[in-house]
Amino acid sequence: MADIQCDETFRVFISYSHQNLPIVTDLVKILHNNGLCPMWDRRFAFGHGFHDQIKTFISHSHVFLPIITPDSIKHGWVHQEIGYAMALNIPVLPVAMGELPNEMI
Repeated sequence: MADIQCDETFRVFISYSHQNLPIVTDLVKILHNNGLCPMWDRRFAFGHGFHDQIKTFISHSHVFLPIITPDSIKHGWVHQEIGYAMALNIPVLPVAMGELPNEMI
């Protein structure tokens, strides 16, 4: 099972494209330094099913934070993860960088 334990009490799941890893790495540091628990794929346990771990992490988060960039909107999984979070009534706080995608907002 994925490591979803955090010392911090407020969990933030970050959905992103790996092309945006430098931005997300900085964001993870900022969240952690402010007492929040960033939950992202770098915390996944190997060999336990990537998609199952995503669902588990999203369902245990307090906020879903998709990083919306020209790279991330090309992938259907971003839309799927946002829909999954919304279905679970988890607040979605999108962070858009670059041109805003009309169809997603």
